[in-house]
Amino acid sequence: MTTTATNQPHGGPDARDRWLSRRAALRVGGVGAMAAAVGLWARPGAAAGQKESGPSRREAEAIGRGITDALASDPDALEDWVAEDVVGHVPLAPKGSGKGLNGLKAKAAAVIAAFPDAAITVEDLAVDGDRVSAHGEIRGTHDGPLPGFPATGKRVRVQYVIFARVERGKVAEYWYQLDTLGALKQLELFALDGGNEGDAAPTPDGDS
Repeated sequence: MTTTATNQPHGGPDARDRWLSRRAALRVGGVGAMAAAVGLWARPGAAAGQKESGPSRREAEAIGRGITDALASDPDALEDWVAEDVVGHVPLAPKGSGKGLNGLKAKAAAVIAAFPDAAITVEDLAVDGDRVSAHGEIRGTHDGPLPGFPATGKRVRVQYVIFARVERGKVAEYWYQLDTLGALKQLELFALDGGNEGDAAPTPDGDS
């Protein structure tokens, strides 16, 4: 997945909006040209006619695509789509882990190191006021270590769901659920018959 330089634009808000639209389109390669044709890559919160109660459908799609791209390849790009003081809620995660934007970026970098070819898709997305929900799939090869586990070299395909609250064009709070058990089974780190391959399951990122 293609990434772009993080140098900042000059020339005021309008120039920044155009720069962010080009940056988002470049990060997704061929999909960017098609998305730009329908106005998908407008800077969240900058599109004319946005309701104060929440993002439009196109803005929500832009946020979803921008975040999945950042989580798969460029954690620094999360700054464009996630609030600095974002609050995450993830089942079983240690309380306080991954707090704020910097915590989320660090967790994303760790996952990229463990799954360098990670690909994240958004299969369904719904918008209701300031709330956006999405369902999709994460695919990748476990070529790097996870907490407590060395690399296995195995491929995984797992489903996820996320429910987010958007403020001023950025995610301010989210609730996230990943099929962790399915991932562990595919990595042969857990078996339902009690034959666990590892001593403990890795802990998901986020706040509880």
